[in-house]
Amino acid sequence: MSVVGRFRLIVPAATAKPSPAIGQTLGPLGINMMQFCKEFNARTANVRPEVPLQVTIVPLTDRSYKFSIRAPSNIWFLLRTARCPMGSESPGHQSVGNVTLKE
Repeated sequence: MSVVGRFRLIVPAATAKPSPAIGQTLGPLGINMMQFCKEFNARTANVRPEVPLQVTIVPLTDRSYKFSIRAPSNIWFLLRTARCPMGSESPGHQSVGNVTLKE
């Protein structure tokens, strides 16, 4: 069993379902998409739904796989705390929110 490669995805916690983004990554490797979604949802059941988690998938030559789950990016936390739907259109020149130490 050797490693085929490493693939990164951003998947919403506890609500992963078969989608084109997941299918395009897992399909060519022969990984069962439904099995991955069920396993991912089970491992992220204790995380608030819809939190975008970073997933690293390591497929193996025997069509099995391993995956690790990381926390959301810092940008997601900052935008959520600042109550901004998205970042600035011109970063460094225009501010869209403000975050204090108390928050």
